Amino acid sequence: MACPGFFVQVSSPNDEQPAWAIAIARNCQVLITYGNARPIAKVVATINNFDFEYGNWPKGPKEPNCERFLRVEALGRPVEFAWRQDHDRLRQLLDAGLLPTTSLTTFSFSAWEGASDDDLTAFAHSIAGLCGIVARQHTGVPVLAFLDREGRVVKRLLGNAIESEFRPDYILRCQAVSCRD
Repeated sequence: MACPGFFVQVSSPNDEQPAWAIAIARNCQVLITYGNARPIAKVVATINNFDFEYGNWPKGPKEPNCERFLRVEALGRPVEFAWRQDHDRLRQLLDAGLLPTTSLTTFSFSAWEGASDDDLTAFAHSIAGLCGIVARQHTGVPVLAFLDREGRVVKRLLGNAIESEFRPDYILRCQAVSCRD
């Protein structure tokens, strides 16, 4: 684990054994590396304050939840947005006002030949920036995972999440097409 600057907050009472504390990154990212270095095949980003209503996953009897995926093309590269597994429960908590903000969606893309970690990170943050324009609110990437060919995490970048209240009234509402129709 590497982080250039962090704040440590003691979280246990004086008499608790073993005692523990929480380290919080300040204005920087935390890099966590897992095992030996391996080539990056895919990048998965968790994005906060972004959601979508209708996806474009193929219809069919095997896809009853076709709205859970959205594929787009960014700079000629396919990017797939997907709802987090607990999306519906989190969305209910947001709509009820019990959670002010959360991550409802991830997006992923394949690494391209010759791309550095910085190139992949910049691409992910550019996609999140575009999502912020569509959502008309702050979006960000609190967790960026770099995976190998077998889908194992090689490393993760943890960033400071932008916290602002979730708003469901996006600038682009794709209501004309529904995979339920």
